[in-house]
Amino acid sequence: MVQIAAGLVSLHTFAIDLKNTHGIELPCLDQIQRVKAWTDEAQAGLEPEPIRVIEATPDELRRWTLDSLMAHNAHLGDHVSQLRKQAYNELCDQLVGQLDEVVLDRLRPAFDAAADKAREVVAMGVPPTATAEMFLDLPVEPRDAWKEFKTQHARTLDAVLGVRKALSGVFRLAPLVYKSEYTHPDTEEYDWGVAVTKPLRRLGQEVPGRRHERWLAVANDLHLNPINPG
Repeated sequence: MVQIAAGLVSLHTFAIDLKNTHGIELPCLDQIQRVKAWTDEAQAGLEPEPIRVIEATPDELRRWTLDSLMAHNAHLGDHVSQLRKQAYNELCDQLVGQLDEVVLDRLRPAFDAAADKAREVVAMGVPPTATAEMFLDLPVEPRDAWKEFKTQHARTLDAVLGVRKALSGVFRLAPLVYKSEYTHPDTEEYDWGVAVTKPLRRLGQEVPGRRHERWLAVANDLHLNPINPG
């Protein structure tokens, strides 16, 4: 799950993915779905049953729509885009203060358990860059622990990081504000260690086939940081 984009459509996609993949339902999922459905119908030129962007009565929405169209001679598509933007802003205002409790706190036990497994592997003397040849030479216990981490727990960390990336993108949140300090100088991509390590460490880029290495490299500092510290 990676939705690095802001807007009602991305918010809707994120909310559905979060529920289907992680079993976490945002408090206003019903509102998101209703507003998305209404604007989709309006965009298609249909006559949907009017609803408020978030909470207005149907009569208020009809009156606001007609007044806006008459006053600004707005095209329906432009007007629907404005409704989507307004709905997105209202929903973000409603949700941002709850994201730690509703989303990250639900993901933290799985993240912490996987982080503990990473620390166990490192404590057994397995280097982050262990190769297949080194794997064959390891004693049974660290070899099994390394294999288990690589095939299971690293994927858990990847999944949690995917949600955390999506939160920043969909809700326009930090660590995006850290771009000038925590980016890869060669690619200018965000380094998401700022979201999952404490003290802050570079997480490094994802390398296909060796994605687990970046987690082992920062194993002792893995920490799922809150969105709203305080």
